[in-house]
Amino acid sequence: MSNQQKSPLDFQQELLNLRRENTNLKAQLVAKTKGSKNAGEHSALDFTNFFNLALELLCIADTNGNFIKVNKAWEDILGYSTIELEKSKFLDFVHPEDIQATLETMETLKKQRTIKSFVNRYKSKSGDWRFIEWQSYPLGDIIFAAARDITERIAFQEALKASEERYSLVIDATELGIWDWDVTTNQVYYSPQWKQQVGYKDSELKNEFKTWQDLLHPDDYDRMHNEIADYLSKPKEHFIAEFRLKHKNGNYIWIRNKASAKKDGNGKVIRFFGAHTDITEQKKSEEYIKQAKETYKGIIDSLSEAIYLQDENGVFIEVNKTAEKFYGYKQDYFIGKTPEFLSAPGLNNLRNVVKIVSNAFNGKPGSFEFWGVRKDGTIFPKEVSVSPGMYFGKKIVIAVSRDITERKNAEMLIKEKTEQIEAQNEEYKQLNEELYLAKASVESSEQKYRTLVENVFDGIYMLKGKRFSYVNPRFVEISGYSLNEITSENFDFNCLLTNKSKRIVEERYNDRVKGHELPVRYEIEIITKNQEVLNVELATVPVQSDGEMLIIGIMKDITLKRKMEREIAQRTKLQSLLVNLSAKFINIPYEKFDEEINLALSEMGLYTGVDRVYIFSYDFELDTMSNTYEWCSEGTSKQIDNLQDLPNNLVPKWVEMHRKGKAVHIPKIDELPKDDNVREILEDQDVKSIITIPMIYDTKCIGFVGFDAVNDYKDWHDSEMSLLRLFVELLVNVHVKTRFENSLREAKILAEIKQTEVRSIIDNSPVGIALISPKGKVIDINNAAITMLGAPSVEHIIGLNILKNS
Repeated sequence: MSNQQKSPLDFQQELLNLRRENTNLKAQLVAKTKGSKNAGEHSALDFTNFFNLALELLCIADTNGNFIKVNKAWEDILGYSTIELEKSKFLDFVHPEDIQATLETMETLKKQRTIKSFVNRYKSKSGDWRFIEWQSYPLGDIIFAAARDITERIAFQEALKASEERYSLVIDATELGIWDWDVTTNQVYYSPQWKQQVGYKDSELKNEFKTWQDLLHPDDYDRMHNEIADYLSKPKEHFIAEFRLKHKNGNYIWIRNKASAKKDGNGKVIRFFGAHTDITEQKKSEEYIKQAKETYKGIIDSLSEAIYLQDENGVFIEVNKTAEKFYGYKQDYFIGKTPEFLSAPGLNNLRNVVKIVSNAFNGKPGSFEFWGVRKDGTIFPKEVSVSPGMYFGKKIVIAVSRDITERKNAEMLIKEKTEQIEAQNEEYKQLNEELYLAKASVESSEQKYRTLVENVFDGIYMLKGKRFSYVNPRFVEISGYSLNEITSENFDFNCLLTNKSKRIVEERYNDRVKGHELPVRYEIEIITKNQEVLNVELATVPVQSDGEMLIIGIMKDITLKRKMEREIAQRTKLQSLLVNLSAKFINIPYEKFDEEINLALSEMGLYTGVDRVYIFSYDFELDTMSNTYEWCSEGTSKQIDNLQDLPNNLVPKWVEMHRKGKAVHIPKIDELPKDDNVREILEDQDVKSIITIPMIYDTKCIGFVGFDAVNDYKDWHDSEMSLLRLFVELLVNVHVKTRFENSLREAKILAEIKQTEVRSIIDNSPVGIALISPKGKVIDINNAAITMLGAPSVEHIIGLNILKNS
């Protein structure tokens, strides 16, 4: 067995054996010294052979510190020859720090008292220091000594101690709850961290199997006992399970357990051990994602359009309720299939459809018409818009379709009546495509705001009292102070803390003094040298050093993380608001358009915390602008009546920026030049901060949406401005939808007028006119024809087959 494999018990046994050998050696040496000189040369030879062949270090020295005789083992340990050593004083080889203790031991030997165990360090010929353990026996001025090299044993003990300390620190820092169950004796060990996870001190919970059983959630009880029994009967490499334990505060926390087993020679488990990790927050996140998916599902199921999510091969991943209504199949039936089974035979160019969908997957949106076949066999036309998107981190194609049966019928009728109606219908088709492409663009753009980056280096420090005894470069960088400033005697760490943080640190200090167990990790705020307040996360471990308490800490700058979390929460709320508004606007009837626009402005104003939200429309033919919609917070004066038909040259730079698609953002109106016309106009309206975002349709500016802060200043960040642009795009889409509905309404009215005109011409014509089907049936007939045929009324003629009755 190598020294690295030996345990402390092995070394103790070797030491006992050595001492027994040394005792026997002393007895022999004494006998040799006191014995008769007539013992002869044979006895002297035996002694010399024994002396030189012994594996232990043997020597004879005098009380003046001189080597008299050493054996060959010294050459192997120290590298000096026996001749070199026997000409030297042994104190010449002793470590300077051990000389005083060695001299004191010599004094004890001079008093003819035996030394059973003494350790000092000897310098080898190579310059290394070797730990030597001695057992010495004095006889007058002569010292008989036996020793052994324990350097490797000392190194092993120190390594073992360091390993145990590292293990303890790792366990404290990682907050793992360690447990160990001796299956044969049913003895159980729970670490302090294990008990701390469920809110208890080490002394408050017993180390017994029943403790875990009592804390286990009732719904997990049978399952966990069955899983453990199965594992013990058929052990694998690891046992991994998730369950709930009751916390001291009455709540249940989620635990992830990873364990292993030790088996005897027959493969039976005799020991079961593992670690608990608190995954409560992870479970909350999973529940949040689940709710988000359910919310998302609810939104798309409420849409009147059919929504299909497809992978790169066109396979359906998910469809909404409208798709189910379109085709008559259940939603689950679509999943895993491609669109071919929905295609009316012979009516679609499927190769072209596949190409358009593939282009959309690669970033190029497109649209096409598709003839579908329902479950009952009926065939219907629909219009499909496809665009790229993301589905919970996976790249997909989003297809939005609507049943255009009525539109197709209208197209055929309008085409038969007049070319003008056909042209307007073509515009309707184009507008409809633009509307859905814009809608798809809004949906896909939401994915850009769902990332979070967190990866920073940590500051490390050692705190002794209220002074830093050590900090690393990252700590210096975070704090802004120099290394000399931080580690100087006059630097008090309290100067880094905000008042709130001082209270937190003071409470932790008092709890530590009282012996309370504290969480390793906690958050505080610090003030840097340049007075910047940062959020930091600390992980601290108390360590005893030379009778004093040291705090070893790790400090992570989480300012950016917290800021991003706040921004993401803000963005998520605003995105949710935009989704709700989008859903409303998709189904908004024309007569409620103004009401819903005003409601949308109100919701955006309340959410963003501004005092006035409004819409202006541009008329570039008249070179004017007018306030068309306005919402004001309570106590804020309305301006809409004062802002009609304003000349654009009042704010020419403003208008030019809007025409280029750029927003106008002024965080502080009072910082504009006093002679600036914009400042004068806005100060008359009590505006302190403003942002206006242009409404762009078909590359042209049609107006803008403005947000005024009246009661306080407000600065808009890039992420907020991006979401405001989405809101404005939504309003533009509503504008397009309204325009499209107006065009369709006008087209229908015109068609009815044309139909009435044609009907009037036919009815009043002196020429007999009849409309006959290809099979000979009378479909329509005018008054002149009825008179010519001598029929009593139109009812006698309609439906008559002239081929059979001729």
